[in-house]
Amino acid sequence: MLGRHYLLGPFQCGIDIFGRSTDGSRLYAWVLCADWRTGPHAKDLSGGRLPGVLTVSGSGAFTKLEQVEFPRINHRSADIRRIFPQDVRGMAWECGPCDPRPSLHEMLARARHA
Repeated sequence: MLGRHYLLGPFQCGIDIFGRSTDGSRLYAWVLCADWRTGPHAKDLSGGRLPGVLTVSGSGAFTKLEQVEFPRINHRSADIRRIFPQDVRGMAWECGPCDPRPSLHEMLARARHA
């Protein structure tokens, strides 16, 4: 799904931020994304959860997502060491108590009403 060139349905992502760069321009987060079948029988058709580095500009309501970088599957260890600072690197290895917003339940509710 992430990296695929087509979607099976509407696409939604939830984000759980576990760290920030000192200037606030890079957010270190778990990103949970799925494409959905909509309507009364809504369900996630394909999805994934990955640690990522989100580069942003602006602030508050004017925050703009500029870039997202995920570790490559075949180079996960090297990429996690490369793109995550040491103080948050441990969180990039395992989601643990991930709490993305919107949650999977909230994304499902949106798909039901789409």
